[in-house]
Amino acid sequence: MLPYIVEEVASPVMILLSTLALATVSAQAQSAYLAAFDVAGATERKRAERFGRQLDRLSYQLAHGFLRHVLAQEAGCDPEELRLSVSANGKPICPGGPFFNMSHTADWIAVAVSSSRDVGLDVEAVAATGAQVHRVPMAVAAEDEGVLPLLDRRREQAETMLWSIKEAALKLTGEVMTDPGHMAVRRRRDGLFHVSPSRAARAPFHDAFVRQVRLGDTHVLSLATYEPVPASQITVSPECWHGPPGPNIQARVEQRSPSFLDFHL
Repeated sequence: MLPYIVEEVASPVMILLSTLALATVSAQAQSAYLAAFDVAGATERKRAERFGRQLDRLSYQLAHGFLRHVLAQEAGCDPEELRLSVSANGKPICPGGPFFNMSHTADWIAVAVSSSRDVGLDVEAVAATGAQVHRVPMAVAAEDEGVLPLLDRRREQAETMLWSIKEAALKLTGEVMTDPGHMAVRRRRDGLFHVSPSRAARAPFHDAFVRQVRLGDTHVLSLATYEPVPASQITVSPECWHGPPGPNIQARVEQRSPSFLDFHL
């Protein structure tokens, strides 16, 4: 669960971030999310069936069921009424809104929802100090060398965090086939990361702005938007989802708005 400090937020909430630690999911919540997945489209069900391991299949089903619960509350409908689709470039969308993006690992699910702007989201596992880390050097452009030490003093860890920034930007645009080496990242004075085409880029890429935060002790979360979004306009769901969501997320957000400012790395 993300820690937070409750405070008043004067700016309008433009992005709602909901997270779920799979290890905390109660039997009641699991049943609710699986029931929501049962009404998913044929494409989602077929993808779930491709997983050889039951645990992987269950993780996929829970993630997509959780997504439907979050979207249904923001759309003001029941999960079974949602009709998800894909854009021309293959990005999952909810026709008629809201905008959304989801990312999940074996341990965490995260969903970003906005009624006013498109979003991209990525969650990656990061190792504890001294643990073995898989390197992702293919994510590093020549221009990124200066930002890596700002991410982490350990090169391997910094590469994973850089990969997450770029993955969130790719999921924002839907251009997931873009070579990450053709994207350059620089850190702005406000803490945002600006993603733009690198010198090696062979095709245009829309600029993106990414905020990166810790998700527990073992994961990092990256949230991408097309314009710089003030931290005060990003709200984290006030509680970890141990059970089925309540009737109105927005009402809870208005009553108790956690600050995104305290999540910055």
